[in-house]
Amino acid sequence: FDHDQGSFVATGTATVSDDGSVLTADAGTGVLKGGWHCGGNPNTAGAAHDCGECAFCSGMSCKELETKRGDTCKDDGVACTYDFCRGGICAHVPGYLSLLQGSLPTIFRISATPSMPLAEITAKVVGPPPDRPISDLVIWQADLVYEAKNIKGVIVRRMSERFGPETAFDKWRVPFQNLRGGELRVKARLTRGGQECSSDQGIALVWGENPTRGEVKQALGDPNLVQIACVESDFRQFEPSPGAPKLGLDVGGTIGVGIMQLTNPAPLDDEFWNWRLNVQSGARRFQEKLANARNWAPFVRRTFPDATDLDDGQLILEAIQEYNTGNYWQWDNVAKTWRPAGNGYVARVLACVR
Repeated sequence: FDHDQGSFVATGTATVSDDGSVLTADAGTGVLKGGWHCGGNPNTAGAAHDCGECAFCSGMSCKELETKRGDTCKDDGVACTYDFCRGGICAHVPGYLSLLQGSLPTIFRISATPSMPLAEITAKVVGPPPDRPISDLVIWQADLVYEAKNIKGVIVRRMSERFGPETAFDKWRVPFQNLRGGELRVKARLTRGGQECSSDQGIALVWGENPTRGEVKQALGDPNLVQIACVESDFRQFEPSPGAPKLGLDVGGTIGVGIMQLTNPAPLDDEFWNWRLNVQSGARRFQEKLANARNWAPFVRRTFPDATDLDDGQLILEAIQEYNTGNYWQWDNVAKTWRPAGNGYVARVLACVR
């Protein structure tokens, strides 16, 4: 009799002697603590009962051992089930892997430094007690995909990187190698005993954060480049929302990319995502246009021998126009002078102040 519980309790098993006169407690069982109570006559019928490791015998029934709730119990031999005490029985519950949405936000941001975000993703197993950490292996994998489309909806650039598969536990940090963005597709697979038991997947976007105008102007340095960037992109590498690369959609099907709207030659993948590389490439291209501008007068003299060389100021205007398209100066062979032509791009560049 257990005075703490106020009832008779089973303390183990015993063996009846051959003549039926003696009950001897089996090894490891017996009286656990002293107690007394008037037992009365025994029931006229009954049966021995095993309440298992998750319950105790109380009178004619088994009651849950609350101290064992959530504890591991006898394995049923099935790899994908978790064996634990629940409600007084040894439950065998399948575990389902779930990515925690808080660890997989809608958008990860490439910083204006620029640098890739810290993308650490967490999973949990639904089914076992909630406070039980994942001690089983999780196989993680992610794909980062970006597609740029032209004005006709045709994909003109596709970038794809795969990370993993890597084996970890409930947390995994995506091992970004390059400065890239796009759609991040994450998949996690729960394994137990070498068997895949459950999986889950999720999607997040990796988009860019724009530098300040001051940072862009400082990186450009040359006032002419600053004016060009002002017109081309308003000093933006990415769209304000949600942060995809800023694309200029030309009617011919080509695209311009980023702060300097790099078009021809086609920009490198890095120049979609790294604004500093985009700016550097724009500066190189402007120097190439300046070299072309010096060749414009000699080229015109093939047709009009009287055409004079362009002075420094005229060369700059010619290079600015060629950064866009076409030529700015046309030779007037009657007046024997250069006259501005172009498509209005140079005027917009000179007037742009932000």
